[in-house]
Amino acid sequence: MKSSTCLLFLATIVMAMITSSVGEMADVVAESGANATFTCDFDFDDVDEPFDYEVVWEADGEDGTQPSVRLAKFTNKNGGESLKYDNKLTSTRTLITDGNKLTIVNAKLSDNDLMHKIKCVVETGTQSQNHEAMYTVLLFTKTSAAQLNKPDGVYGISNDKSRIIGECTSGYGYPQPVVEFFKDGILIEKPNKTISDAEGFFGFESDGYDMEGVFGTVNVQRDLFMVLSEDDDKANISCKVTTSFGDLTKSVEVPMGTIRITHLVSKVTITADKEGPYTDGQKVAFHCAHNGYPESYVKEFGVGEITSRQADIEVEMTADMDGSSVMCSAATQAQTDAAETSLPLVVHYNNNVQVSGTGQAKIGSSVTLECTSNSKPNSTYLWKKNGNKVESGATYDIPMVDFKSAGSYVCVSTNYDEASSAAHQLNVNGIKLKSAVEEAVSTEDIDDAGLSMTCSAESSSKPTFTWMKNVEGKTQDVEWSETLVRTSADSERIYSETVQIKDVNSAYSLMVFSCKVTLGENSHISTFQIGEIKESGGPAGIIVAILVILLIIVIIIGVLYYKGIICKKDGKSGDETADDIEVEIRKDGDIERGAIEGEKLLENGDN
Repeated sequence: MKSSTCLLFLATIVMAMITSSVGEMADVVAESGANATFTCDFDFDDVDEPFDYEVVWEADGEDGTQPSVRLAKFTNKNGGESLKYDNKLTSTRTLITDGNKLTIVNAKLSDNDLMHKIKCVVETGTQSQNHEAMYTVLLFTKTSAAQLNKPDGVYGISNDKSRIIGECTSGYGYPQPVVEFFKDGILIEKPNKTISDAEGFFGFESDGYDMEGVFGTVNVQRDLFMVLSEDDDKANISCKVTTSFGDLTKSVEVPMGTIRITHLVSKVTITADKEGPYTDGQKVAFHCAHNGYPESYVKEFGVGEITSRQADIEVEMTADMDGSSVMCSAATQAQTDAAETSLPLVVHYNNNVQVSGTGQAKIGSSVTLECTSNSKPNSTYLWKKNGNKVESGATYDIPMVDFKSAGSYVCVSTNYDEASSAAHQLNVNGIKLKSAVEEAVSTEDIDDAGLSMTCSAESSSKPTFTWMKNVEGKTQDVEWSETLVRTSADSERIYSETVQIKDVNSAYSLMVFSCKVTLGENSHISTFQIGEIKESGGPAGIIVAILVILLIIVIIIGVLYYKGIICKKDGKSGDETADDIEVEIRKDGDIERGAIEGEKLLENGDN
């Protein structure tokens, strides 16, 4: 009865340990020679930390028929104690335990058979946990052998039949490596997908074989079969060996060499360092590439008269090359008819800009300038004068030419980003009156300088000035004097003459002067109407006249006194007074002469 009670009590304890604990341990994959570390995560309910525990590590073989083999133990008492069990398996292994971790130093391929599964058993005295994880050791191939079966790598066209050209051996690896062939970095697919088509492998049932090694390793050897054509010439062949397990992959790629395929030149291509369309004057480098082996070469390469036997040429584009082609031909030494190709050229050009139209124009005339150019595509035109835009379009019209129209006109021809230009000089001839056709000359407020009249004209060269005056309805030449003078002045195209009347008197009243400006057959006339000039009068004139009369009287008295007509009284001495003067008329003729002289003086004073 006691025994039954005890067994029931132990069963209750075990059930309690299993149901009240959680934890886990992850699978470990290690490369051969590396360390493999396992972590036993455990967690116990209703156990206060810190608590004592013991972790026992065990291993199961791959076949699962043998009992678990204990590897090591770790106890956290006394600061932590480790123990490695003594058995056949542990005698050749270095094991490190630390807390809940186990490290297998220097993993071996044999571990896949002997320690396929790792277990951890955790005991606390009242509870326990068991966890297990898979343990896999990989062997990545480090050296592989690959080569072509012809040392020089030269093959012929196989005419749509596969042929063996090389082989690749992976070296031993675990899991089994995969061998693949690449041409210029692109995977080469097998010529035949199934081994039932034996012709693809020249009667062999497969394209290689596998050699098994120890602990599940495999050495893979594969033959490379290809259907060779001229397109395979100069191809770079390589072999890639890949070992994978889950997400872990390692590859080794081994170059096998470059193969050459004996064939005539069948393809010729021309490439350029710049894309067309091109522009006139642009330099473009062209390259001629061709197949063919052996000893293929360029026979002729160029455009027009520019030819070469080199594979590279540089051509400066010209307008006459538009619509032509770059030609290249190539062949092998054994080839009679060379293969050739061409590259059409499209050249944009914009040259030979010309401006038509007169270069000499008279004032008042009309001028039309027209611009043309040799261009593709068609150009647009812009007219400039002194750097400023004046018009758009192929023609430029000047309906009424004046001196401002003279200058250099530039036509700018533009297509796309290319621009060319031509200049045209327009000279303007003739004469243009600058002074008024009719001008009234004011006679008010005349100063000491007198009156002036200015005749001016704008002219392409120096004109002649002719002055006339109208006196009492008759036109007369102007007689120049000290009181009637003319002066000239020039400033660029402006020419002028100024007439000055220094002695202004009534003789010029309402007189009309005319100025004729002449250049060649062209002439213009300006007329100047002088205002009215009155005789002297008014208060100022009267005062002047009185003063003149008084002066004349004084002169007359002085003359009469001097001649004795007027004399002193006899017997007087001392200062003379008016009472002392006695007038004595001696001769009638003297009086008459004095009166006449006084009248003359009076006349001069009025004038």
